[in-house]
Amino acid sequence: MAGDFTKSALEQLRNNGFAIIYIPYLDVVSGFREISFDIGFDEQTPDEIYTKASQKLARLSRDEKERLRQAIMGVSQSEINQFMDRLINCLERYIVKVTLIPLFSHRYEFDTIDAAIKSINSIDIRNPNGVFTRFEVIIDYNNNDTIRAAFQDKAALTDFMRKIGSQSVLSPSCSQKLDPLSGQNALH
Repeated sequence: MAGDFTKSALEQLRNNGFAIIYIPYLDVVSGFREISFDIGFDEQTPDEIYTKASQKLARLSRDEKERLRQAIMGVSQSEINQFMDRLINCLERYIVKVTLIPLFSHRYEFDTIDAAIKSINSIDIRNPNGVFTRFEVIIDYNNNDTIRAAFQDKAALTDFMRKIGSQSVLSPSCSQKLDPLSGQNALH
């Protein structure tokens, strides 16, 4: 993405799982200056200036396009590196361990930490009993990502495990959206 975006707009994209390369507007303007092309426009810029700039952009030589690409990549190298690291982690991520924990217990509730600590010794962990409360599943990946989930019933747990299994190498957070440079799908 290039242009003028608020910090909260960028955070919203990131919080929704998008990996983005953000190039601020002034950095784009600076990149274009490398090829003697002024694109420092605002709302007051007349339409004919936009039209001339659009025509000039269409006529850029291969050399000018390459210099422009290098200039813009230079100012955004840190963002590009972060994006590529995220992409590589997503493409090369695989499950190394699945831990399934069925939980059976009585529920103990206390008003204070001290009361909870005092009752710990009265709980017989060698002879557990109680009713089923939930399944907990922990999925560990080779890149140190972890998914933790809890389910009340076997059907929901099985559906979840099948979805994770069908994505085997690709993670749920790397599903579809890729590449800000080529305009193809964007990494999610």
